[in-house]
Amino acid sequence: MLNLKSNSIGVDGAKALAAGLQHCCSVQILNLKSNDISDDGVKALAQCLQRCINLLTLNLEDNDIGDDGAEALAKGLQYCSNLQKLNLGYNSIESNGAKALSKSLQHYNNLLILDLRCNSISVKGTKAIAMGLQHCISLRC
Repeated sequence: MLNLKSNSIGVDGAKALAAGLQHCCSVQILNLKSNDISDDGVKALAQCLQRCINLLTLNLEDNDIGDDGAEALAKGLQYCSNLQKLNLGYNSIESNGAKALSKSLQHYNNLLILDLRCNSISVKGTKAIAMGLQHCISLRC
């Protein structure tokens, strides 16, 4: 478990962490809640997540992540088929980011919890998420 919650690591810290995580494929829980990572930091993390095949929990709550970051994250997380918990609450994700995330849901056979509260997903984004959930049989209701 790597817990860096509420440390104000910002974009530069996220980039440094991404570089380090490329050599540490065994991380199962990554908590980066409340760190001002934003889209650029998430883009860096998304690239290294392709190697984190053992990742079970990713918490990116309250990091000012928008559609660009959500789209990059969706691509990076496609390799994390064991992912069980994804928390993207309290960010700035809108309908385009939700659409990208919905397409990646088919890769998460073990996803139990998807937290998207307090974003700006709108009806269009919600419909996209609903379509993606058809492939997510393990999600808890």
